[in-house]
Amino acid sequence: MKLNQLVGILGVTLMVGTASPIVAPSVVAQAKTKTTLKTFPKSIRGTWHSYNLAGRNYHAVRFTAKGLAWQENVSTRLGQLDKLKVHKLPFSGTRKAGSWQWVFAIKKQGFVKVSAWDKTVTLPPEGYYRVIQKKYQGKKIRVLQQTDQLAGHRYYEYSYTTKKLAKHFAK
Repeated sequence: MKLNQLVGILGVTLMVGTASPIVAPSVVAQAKTKTTLKTFPKSIRGTWHSYNLAGRNYHAVRFTAKGLAWQENVSTRLGQLDKLKVHKLPFSGTRKAGSWQWVFAIKKQGFVKVSAWDKTVTLPPEGYYRVIQKKYQGKKIRVLQQTDQLAGHRYYEYSYTTKKLAKHFAK
């Protein structure tokens, strides 16, 4: 009697074990589609100033949620806002000439890379950005750090939240 029960339990266990993969639905996992950033990170949003000692003038860059504007030493006002464009990665095909008003951004090694949509144009604010902290009069302040490359020797430029800070740190 006990042998019959043992064989019955073993048979049911084997049937359920072999039937369950057939009955269970198959799940197909999809890889997450990678795209450029939809908005600039909150940490870099705002207007950032740098001071040019040689020309005795200010440069500025403004990041909004969906665009950026900049001012070089030739103008006194921030330029037109260039819109942030979202695109699937990796880029396929060509990026149209004349579409320089659009920029795209991706995160890379702790930086936000900003580049023009049209590769025939180089924009002054192109590069890699991140926010770091410096001390000013015993307090920590936010500083926008920019570099042109991530590999090799990096040269950093710094921008500050006010013109007064930019002029102070330019000395």
